[in-house]
Amino acid sequence: MSLMGNTADLDEAVENFLAAPRDLLCAEPENLRIGPTHRNWARRLADGDREARLQVAAALRLCHAVTVAP
Repeated sequence: MSLMGNTADLDEAVENFLAAPRDLLCAEPENLRIGPTHRNWARRLADGDREARLQVAAALRLCHAVTVAP
């Protein structure tokens, strides 16, 4: 929620995520176990890589379409 804000609107949540500051992106996954296969991608995300953020945004939209929207 801290990355997407307190909103009920998916588009606003995704925009908030895409605009989240780098330090917040680094803090959120601190307690997650990220396997070796995904460490490079997770590092790019934490570093603010735009493509990595867009991949997460697309996954959020897809997850919403499959689980919440119906």
